Amino acid sequence: GSAEFRRLLDAALNNSRIGGNQKLRGAALYFKAISLYRDKLLDEAVGQLDQSFDAWPEIDVRLQQVVWLLSAGRPEDARRYLDLARQFREEQFWRKNLRDNDIDALQGMIDTRSR
Repeated sequence: GSAEFRRLLDAALNNSRIGGNQKLRGAALYFKAISLYRDKLLDEAVGQLDQSFDAWPEIDVRLQQVVWLLSAGRPEDARRYLDLARQFREEQFWRKNLRDNDIDALQGMIDTRSR
């Protein structure tokens, strides 16, 4: 089941070849977050995505957090992660426009649900 899958990922993360490679570490933590989310463990899943982002920063990780939090009816938490996504996007100027439409759409959803 999913708990066994997460144990396998934990074992992989403890392996220096995987756990010591930031990109692979970020990917393993991302898949662990997906598994947690599917088991309806939202806060744990969002926390795993924080760790995934720390290991290998990708704006899509932040946007995933926003989508999950919005789906759970937590627009203020979603807004906080959308702000983090915006900060990251601005730091990564070479792909600044890559996710602008996604960010704008998510901002509209947050604004609608915050009223």
